[in-house]
Parts: sequence; structure tokens; C-alpha cells
Amino acid sequence: KISAGPPTVQFFCTSLQLGAGMDENPPTRYDVLAAGTIIILQQLFVSDLNGRKARVCDFDDSKGRYIVDVDGRSVAVKRENVLQMIEGVTIIHGRDPGSTATGTVVGLRDGDLGIEFQVRLDDGTTVWASENRLRLPSGTLVTVTGIRGRPEINGKKALVTGWDAEAARYLVQVSPAIIAKLKPINVTITR
Repeated sequence: KISAGPPTVQFFCTSLQLGAGMDENPPTRYDVLAAGTIIILQQLFVSDLNGRKARVCDFDDSKGRYIVDVDGRSVAVKRENVLQMIEGVTIIHGRDPGSTATGTVVGLRDGDLGIEFQVRLDDGTTVWASENRLRLPSGTLVTVTGIRGRPEINGKKALVTGWDAEAARYLVQVSPAIIAKLKPINVTITR
């Protein structure tokens, strides 16, 4: 199980970024987690960091790693060692789409039927749910999969920008020019 870490964590990314001479208004990226995103570290060789909360500072394209702040310490980590701590996730209970609860993704594990996400519900309880039972909020980084009509976007990272309840589809921004309406089965939470 992944521990959500201590209840209060101080982060220093903002001062690190601006102090490093970086552009204060960087272009929007649809393929990496945004600076400031809270994540949970997992499956690292440095085991004392596993389960710890961190804040994304930047993404180093040349090394393919996120630069994250863990209690004031800058650490470079691979994509697969990062779990988005997604607030505002909706869990659908059973077959009734009207029976829901909201919470925050705080962990994941390999379950009997695939990956399951640990969600701390707003009432304080914790449950495990498969990805197909989750409704992801805007700003969640996802990977597009299984699209037959537009195979060129398969494998692309994208940002959820909304949910079309009538069509039961996510609106996802794949690039500045491409917004797609995708079924839940065609998006997976990007790590």
C-alpha cells in the first residue's frame, strides 16, 4: 500500500522555478504534468521516498524525468515513478451512474482485474476502484488508447478538459489543434 505521507508538506518549487531564470509564462503542454501538480512517489530504488508527496517543478525532456520537490529537496524521477494525486475524482458505484462519491486518488496497486486506484473519499473513508469506475476531473493527464478512427493519436498524452455527460465522453486536449471526444475506455491515467 502507498502511504499518502505526512499531512503537512512544504514545497519550494515556485521559488526554485522563478529563481532559475525560467520563463514565467511557459507554453501549455499537453504531454506532461503541469508545474505545481501534487504527486505521490512510487517504486523508487530510494525506498525512503516511496509513498511521499511531492510537487512537480518541471519536466526535463533531455532526460525524460520530472523534477520534483520533496520537502525542499529537488529530485529527478521517471514518469513511471509518479502517481498524480487527482482531486475531485468521481467514483461510480455499481451500474447506476447516479450513485457516486467524490474523492482524491492517493495510491494504486495491481489488482486481480488490472490496476486499481486507492481513493480517499470526501467522507474520509478509503476505497479501491478500477479505472473504469472513475470520472476524471479537468486537468488530469491521460494517455489515449484504442482509437480506431484516429490511430495517430494512440499513445499520445493529453489533458482532460471536461466531461460531456450527454455523449458519455471525455473532452481531451491532445495538442493545441486537437481536442477529441473519447470514451472512458480510451483514456488511461498517465503516470
